[in-house]
Amino acid sequence: MFYSKCKIIVMLMMILAVTVVSAASCSKTHNTEKYKESSQASSGTDKREEDINDYQKSEEITYTIKYYDVIEDSIKEFTETKTFENSVEPEFFIEKLSELINTKIIVNSIKIDGNKMIIDFSSESAPLNGTGSYEETSILDSISDVLLNVFKDIDEIYITADGKDYDSGHTSLPADTPYATRKNENKG
Repeated sequence: MFYSKCKIIVMLMMILAVTVVSAASCSKTHNTEKYKESSQASSGTDKREEDINDYQKSEEITYTIKYYDVIEDSIKEFTETKTFENSVEPEFFIEKLSELINTKIIVNSIKIDGNKMIIDFSSESAPLNGTGSYEETSILDSISDVLLNVFKDIDEIYITADGKDYDSGHTSLPADTPYATRKNENKG
């Protein structure tokens, strides 16, 4: 009887250990699922998964956001070193810019397709709504600049508004035309 109870306890402990390991594995990949889905649908290769796994490592990144300060009517630079525990997410940099300029920027989605990053903005907030043409361009340039500098495997940034062509009244851009491209061939 005692032996039987011990077997049951050991089996329950093994099941619990497997459950904990599985949960830890799921939480590590949760943040990059949207990138995996878009890259697998477009390329069907495991290469992109390897690239995404590179971002899942805990790493320290120093980045700079150049932005337009409306109050001082000048271009400012914010530089910070940040440690990312599981993955480097593009949304972080857009949220940081939003804080710096004290303007709400809503992003519906960010997708990665090969070497392209597609950012879909909400038409309810900046850069599409509530900004002048210079401020709008400054926001788009800031986002593109920091993302191209951080994500070395991205060569083109595309922008859309609510899933359609980007059109703010100041700036119009078809969804299939990149807003920004990497200027140099050296990605290192």
